[in-house]
Amino acid sequence: MVPEVLAQVTTTFPKIGPLQPPSTLEELVRYIFIVTIVILGLLIFWRLIRAGISWMLAGEDIQKLQAAKSMIWNAFFGAIIILSSVIFLRTLSSHYTQVSVPVEPPRKVTKYEVISGQKGIAFCKKNCERYDVDCIEQNCENFTGGSANAEQFIKSGYNHLIGYGDPGEGKKNYVIFFDKTLYETGLPLSASKVKVWLEEENQEQTIDLSNMKSAITGSYNTSERKKITVHLCSMTDFDAKDFQKYCDTFSTEGSALKKENLSCRVCDRVRKIIIEEHGYVVLTELPNFEGYALYLPGPQTEVRVGGVAPDKWVKTDMCIDKRSRIEKRCNSIPVEYREFLPPYIEINSLLLIPK
Repeated sequence: MVPEVLAQVTTTFPKIGPLQPPSTLEELVRYIFIVTIVILGLLIFWRLIRAGISWMLAGEDIQKLQAAKSMIWNAFFGAIIILSSVIFLRTLSSHYTQVSVPVEPPRKVTKYEVISGQKGIAFCKKNCERYDVDCIEQNCENFTGGSANAEQFIKSGYNHLIGYGDPGEGKKNYVIFFDKTLYETGLPLSASKVKVWLEEENQEQTIDLSNMKSAITGSYNTSERKKITVHLCSMTDFDAKDFQKYCDTFSTEGSALKKENLSCRVCDRVRKIIIEEHGYVVLTELPNFEGYALYLPGPQTEVRVGGVAPDKWVKTDMCIDKRSRIEKRCNSIPVEYREFLPPYIEINSLLLIPK
């Protein structure tokens, strides 16, 4: 009987700030007590203000001064009574004086919110549309690059990539996968196998990531029109006037440049690489980014391939015939007429990424 009556009575109490309507007898006592204390506290505060104003306006009037002092003392004794009642109730139970502020449990942030709320790359177990919430939530994980991170995803069956974020920013993502871990290679990076993924080329592109161990990921802003230029040269030492004779130039502005079946005058014997402006260059031995690979950050005024490319990629079989000053195979020139040339590599794929 009592709980039913209490429930009917407590429904009439309003919610006051953090003070919730009571639902039990203990909460009812606490509710009435706290409301009473607040009201009395406000009255005491108002009495102190009135007493202070009266004191200032009393001048030399003794009666008004005595009345103001009396109000101050009454307020002081009232505060003592309130404080004593609080101490007494806390002695009985601390619940009578506590004001509970309801705190909502933290809401779990979904993978989709994380992935779509920033610009980056996600690994997925299957192809997902750019904003397919359910597919992303169930099959995708955010990817920030690195060694163990990439290898772990790949071994777990995450072989699909998507770029995400606000397309209005003009940013495009890229990922370069290596068959070596980053701490093994350092910079410049050399590997026997790479895989390249470009968002602007195909944001839901599926590539074979088997045997890949690490990755470098990033983005570039097409609206900023950043430029990167690379010169591939067949000779290491030459005069400025012979630059066009010994070098081929590739350049891009704003977007990435990807050439999978490269054709140029010096591509079969590249001995020096020059990179202008900030960005990244990937060169591979075979078409379609197969075979050995080099990853070079720019700018660099001179990179001699003999010191950075894998040994099995580097060749040293070309010489200058001292009689004709023509470059030939060393074994086709008599020993006494051979002038050995620096090591070279053959390049069939090229990727430029401005930064």
